[in-house]
Order: sequence, then C-alpha cells, then structure tokens
Amino acid sequence: MQDRRQHVRYPSLLGGQISLHRLSSAHECVVRNITPAGARIVFDHPVPMPREFDLNIPHRRENFRTRVIWQRDNMMGVEFLKQERTEQPADLALARRVKRLEVEKADLERRIVTSYFD
Repeated sequence: MQDRRQHVRYPSLLGGQISLHRLSSAHECVVRNITPAGARIVFDHPVPMPREFDLNIPHRRENFRTRVIWQRDNMMGVEFLKQERTEQPADLALARRVKRLEVEKADLERRIVTSYFD
C-alpha cells in the first residue's frame, strides 16, 4: 500500500482542547501525531464531533480551525485549515468562567426583579 501523505508525521503526546459553538462547549483530547497539515487526536471515549471545530494546543501556543478527515472509535484525523490558523491560544478556562458568570448574573437579575415586585 502506497503512503499518500504529503508531510512527515511527528509523534506527540500533547494535551489539546476542542472548542465547539464559540467556546461554550469544550472537550479534552490528546494530539498523538502532528504535521504542518493536520493531526491525529485521541479522546478518552468516542465523541461525536461536527465536521469543523477549533483545536487548541496550549503547550505549543497554537490554535487551529480544523476539518475532520476520518474518525474511528475514539480517534480522528483532522486537517488544519491554514487560512484560520492563529498563534494565539484560546483560553478555554476563561471562556467557561465567563459563561458560568453570565448565567449567574442572569439568575441574580431575575431574583432582583422578582423580589422587587413581591
């Protein structure tokens, strides 16, 4: 069988974070192989993913927009969409905290309005 890859794969064991829906949902993963064009990522368990998502690799300070090329069990191969690659990492912990605080704020506003009219 002929190998059709255009780039050499580099073995890795990098922690990654996949963000969906503008950082409101995130999944942890491990980047097992990486090339300039894509990566093989592994999850703890099979995870359904949309065709495109953002992959953050904090250790390398890289954030990629990716497209799923193949998926099997708890692994998938992704292609990096170069036009959307950035060198700035997405801070998922901060995004989660902001989301949680927005929900808290909305709840407090409802409670204030409710107590005011009671």
